[in-house]
Amino acid sequence: MRDRDLLLSALVLIAASACSVAHAQLLNMPSEPGTFYLGIKGGWTNLVSQTDSFPALKGIAGAPSKIRMNYDDGDFNNPQHLVIAGRFGYQWGPWSLEEQIAYRHDTMFRFFGTGAGNSGHLFQGARDSRAFLTNLLYEFALPDITLANFTFHPPVTFHIGAGIGAVNVLDGVSFQPHQTTPYSVALGSSGGTLLHANTWAFGYDGVAGVRYEINPNLFLDLDYAYLATPPLTFHNKASAAGGAGRFSGLSYKSGYETHDCVVSLVVKFSPPSPPPRGAPTAPPAAARNVYLVFFDWDAYNITPAGMQVVGRAADQYKAGGRVRLEVAGYTDLSGAAGYNQRLSERRANAVADALARLGVPRSDMAVSGHGADSGGFYLTRGEEGLMHDVIRPVVSSCGLGRRRVAHSRWRRWLRAVIHFFSYHLILNRHTTRTTRAAGFLLSVGPTVFHPRYFLTSEFFASVIDGLDLKGKRVADVGTGSGILALAAVRAGAESVAAIDINPNAVLTTAENARANRLENRICAVCSDLFAAVAPCQQFDVIISSPPSFPGAPRDMADRAWCAGSNYCDIAQLFDQARERLAEDGCVYLLLSSDSDLDFFDALIAQTAFEARLVAERSIVIETLLIYELKPVLSRFLARESRDEKARIGT
Repeated sequence: MRDRDLLLSALVLIAASACSVAHAQLLNMPSEPGTFYLGIKGGWTNLVSQTDSFPALKGIAGAPSKIRMNYDDGDFNNPQHLVIAGRFGYQWGPWSLEEQIAYRHDTMFRFFGTGAGNSGHLFQGARDSRAFLTNLLYEFALPDITLANFTFHPPVTFHIGAGIGAVNVLDGVSFQPHQTTPYSVALGSSGGTLLHANTWAFGYDGVAGVRYEINPNLFLDLDYAYLATPPLTFHNKASAAGGAGRFSGLSYKSGYETHDCVVSLVVKFSPPSPPPRGAPTAPPAAARNVYLVFFDWDAYNITPAGMQVVGRAADQYKAGGRVRLEVAGYTDLSGAAGYNQRLSERRANAVADALARLGVPRSDMAVSGHGADSGGFYLTRGEEGLMHDVIRPVVSSCGLGRRRVAHSRWRRWLRAVIHFFSYHLILNRHTTRTTRAAGFLLSVGPTVFHPRYFLTSEFFASVIDGLDLKGKRVADVGTGSGILALAAVRAGAESVAAIDINPNAVLTTAENARANRLENRICAVCSDLFAAVAPCQQFDVIISSPPSFPGAPRDMADRAWCAGSNYCDIAQLFDQARERLAEDGCVYLLLSSDSDLDFFDALIAQTAFEARLVAERSIVIETLLIYELKPVLSRFLARESRDEKARIGT
């Protein structure tokens, strides 16, 4: 009884802790479909010593009415204390309902009175059971532990549960032929089967344990389990000669109470991915073609190569119907501001004249010059088109400081293997998982980038924690689970637009913002880059951890890894980011040393950013790099404007 009271007290304390940690989860039941799972477990069991009571023998000389059965020899000899079980269940959010079939075997070590001593080989016996139980389990995670500047994320989740069912208990004791011993008076010396009985009874159990996630579909559990029944009544079916025959056909009472320590391996079966529900959808973005016309230094005549670009733009215009075009000219930084303005206008007119000769009406063009600023050359279908002719600025960025590394065949093979397993085991999963990363409790929906299995998220979040974002407007492009958006708010951001093309990621981010009580400062938007963001919206800081590798993605889940052929899915990120940055704004970008750094360096320079490495972390196969990008020309022109105003004022 004392053990039972201690167990109940422990379970009450654990349940109280679980309720305090997971109160929000209890109130907000998951809307996602659950998943079936199958597991096996095995380990050590200890049957509490029992006293068998024979009421019919009470008062008969030489016949014991009570026999003490001791099943505990004080060691962990598994063949003599064995439990094996199978489990099958259904998990829905933190709750699981499972059926369990378990077999327990406990060998008897002491018999016939408490002080009789070890019976050695004279008596042999065991009490086995087959239990069929229905259990209800609840899984929860503990909060992070922070000491000074170190934060420990518990790598496991915890679960508690209880259940009821039916237990079939089998009892057997035999004794060997022997010479005259203290047992001969009651049992005789001829040997035989003393007890052979089984009975069914109501059973109840309690479970508490920890779970380690090997991968999204495979788990390792370490559990303590308690199983007990009400008092049992056995009907002895053994028949023995001599004194032992007194026990034949008698009914006797006993009990059954075990403590188990078991290890389980659990496999989950992923259901089909549910269609996104209620995700904010972006309006279809207009197809855009980008054209660049390069001029020789201090010239505005179009080169043969430039005429080919203008020809393609004209063909695109004529193929798509009438749109309004804006042709804007630019120069480099050399020369006086007035001269550069006039040169940019000549370049814009040169492109406009060439387009007119190719059949594009001047009435559909708006021609202007912008001096020493940066730009692109665009043609967009819609009510209003945009076309820029641009000379790439002579001002160069500070560069990424690294060049693309030509990888060996073995390294390319290793990267392909990692991608294969990452896609099939993590990226393309069909269930929602709960995890803890960077100090946040997160739900990670189907096909959403998982922040615990890939190191980029927590590394980037740690860098964001060190930024001063107080009162700033932030855009998180490719938000995934929303972990970086949450980190930005924690760093003081006034508002965060969490942008992702994956509708599941948008739903996940919105849910995580609510779960962490930051929904008033995080707005999740389903968009291809900035296509669905209001045109007038500007940001002080843009953060992005884009896909690191080129190649066509298999599906939406794979877009977290593959950025399209020649990075076409993210090539416009830098140009759009420049348009969306407020004055003195900056971009924080995470790249991998295995990315095509030459390509990114060219994109950064083309859009007139300067890059500064602010953090890096080396892991086994690559180095993670975080750069701060700041517009070069905007700052230069702002300084020139201030100087000009100062001169006018004097």
